Amino acid sequence: MIVRTLTFWSLVLSALAAPLVPYQIPIEGTRGHRGKFLHVTDIHIDPTYIPGSDPTFLCHRKNDNDTTLNVAGRFGALGKDCDSPVELVDAAFDFMKRNFSDEIDFVIYTGDTARHDRDAVKPRTEFDVLADHAAILNHLTKSFDTSKIRIFPTIGNNDVFNHDQMPYGEQPLTQNLTKLWEPLGLNLQEDEDFQIGGYYTREITPTLSIVSLNTMHLYKNNVLAADCNARKSAGTKMLKWFEKILKKARRDGRKIYVIGHVPPHNDEGHHAYHLACYNDYIYTLGTHYEVIAGQFFGHTNDDTIAFLHAHHPNKGPFHLETIIDKPPNVDLKTHKILHVISTAPSIIPFNNPAVRVYEYEKRGGRLVDYVQYWTDLNEDEQRGRVEFVEEYAASKAYGLKDLTTKSWIGLLKTLERNGTEMELAGQDDEAELGHLAAT
Repeated sequence: MIVRTLTFWSLVLSALAAPLVPYQIPIEGTRGHRGKFLHVTDIHIDPTYIPGSDPTFLCHRKNDNDTTLNVAGRFGALGKDCDSPVELVDAAFDFMKRNFSDEIDFVIYTGDTARHDRDAVKPRTEFDVLADHAAILNHLTKSFDTSKIRIFPTIGNNDVFNHDQMPYGEQPLTQNLTKLWEPLGLNLQEDEDFQIGGYYTREITPTLSIVSLNTMHLYKNNVLAADCNARKSAGTKMLKWFEKILKKARRDGRKIYVIGHVPPHNDEGHHAYHLACYNDYIYTLGTHYEVIAGQFFGHTNDDTIAFLHAHHPNKGPFHLETIIDKPPNVDLKTHKILHVISTAPSIIPFNNPAVRVYEYEKRGGRLVDYVQYWTDLNEDEQRGRVEFVEEYAASKAYGLKDLTTKSWIGLLKTLERNGTEMELAGQDDEAELGHLAAT
């Protein structure tokens, strides 16, 4: 049964009533050798956010007993457990529309649209979840011309009706998302993989495809998903599907971008997946690393990278290390780094909000560079408006020729030779707060 469908759609789809214009896959080279795409994640829009409220009440209520605690800012409560006020979300999309709508080829949106369900006084309903999805979809379709710019979303652990919990199989959530995401031209209503599992693959260019994984089937906090040592588990089914896509891409000479919400590691380097699922996922990456041109995740609210390495490429055993403040503990003389996984910072203001714009080669998807843009919420509050500015470019911050594994290996060898610690760009700014526990 679809949740409150008739009432819901009568309220939220009027803004999306314009006729759909089918997206045409571009012929490589028609818009130049290189292109750009936008990575946005973890918006967590909260229409119930109240400026000047108490963050200990999740910015939903004022504290009448101690008014000094009513410190929630107009654009967010930096470093607190509050979600994103509508005014911050409006400003972020206004920035993206003004600066990127004429220069990007596509958008990857790695999930967590809805607010957290943390407030016992104001519990989140299924209707609230769908309304949050509709609000962000409205922003996406008004900010970007979907006849020219494709938008590829994923499902986050807060996008489901029950926090962290999602079963396998047809269900109201995927049925509603199918209808909600219809303006994106993904044709999910005809995609059995999405209807049953919430994952899909689509072509970007004739030599580059995107795979949107549903990491809920791997996520260890999801008690409705068995570990992958269970033969018929949701994670096992998805990873077998993923492996078939990678094998076909290898035969066809295609490259793959992988997007998902929860990365294999949290930002402390601990497993975020069920153990067997984690091992199977890492093995799948290791045995097909040359096909995967990039991996992009969200969830942690932090800017991190992880390196996949092995002594025997394509055979394993494979190891994954997330970099926090120093190079990976890898002997580069005996182990080969095979792949790099990127996790982007979020819009939700636990840290200062940020988005990324990648430059890539259209033929084969080689990642050339990315520029990260952020806003300092403390300064925003003082000036009374949100201003996103460039935070750093990866090429300049790390001295990289491009974002290929070869370039990262060169950087790591230099750091190893000089005995220098690796400071991730943007993580030591005074205005940016560390987030040690993803939620």
